Amino acid sequence: MRWLILIIWFLSTSILLQPRGVGVFGVCVSYQATGDLCTYIAYLRNGSSISMRRTLLPDEFVKYASGYWPSPYNPTRENLFKKNDLSCLVIFDSTKWKEYPLCSPMDSLWKIRFRAHPFTKNGEKGWSNSEFRPSPNQEKYLFKEYGIRSLDRDYFVDTNLWKILRNVQDPNWITLYQNIP
Repeated sequence: MRWLILIIWFLSTSILLQPRGVGVFGVCVSYQATGDLCTYIAYLRNGSSISMRRTLLPDEFVKYASGYWPSPYNPTRENLFKKNDLSCLVIFDSTKWKEYPLCSPMDSLWKIRFRAHPFTKNGEKGWSNSEFRPSPNQEKYLFKEYGIRSLDRDYFVDTNLWKILRNVQDPNWITLYQNIP
């Protein structure tokens, strides 16, 4: 009988519980060793502590944040893009059995930092008033609006992430940002 109780206790304490905390997503707009211009993250915030921080590929970011894939960062699989008025989604091509995440605002984030795309020579222009980083006044604006002190190390997180993703689609915001001296 003792062995049975011991085995039941062991099994019940060995079961992995759902991680606690609120899922938070973020993006950093800076050069990456991979050649990407953005780093996407997710983590759980429980009060002042952070756990399960993970760097995500852009496709993973869209799949987790849209609720297409299950994750501890979005356990209810809520479409956070839809909740934040963004038209990002995952399309499944049944002929190729492949998933295609689509999120055009993510494709524009590099424009916050650069005057022209640093790797392609297709002539696409960014919104920065300096070559490789925003002008000092644009940096002040990013701090005031989004809490970004340095694009090299700070992340647009939580509500500021959704706000910047909406703003990079808004022609009025783009004009405002470009016209900051």
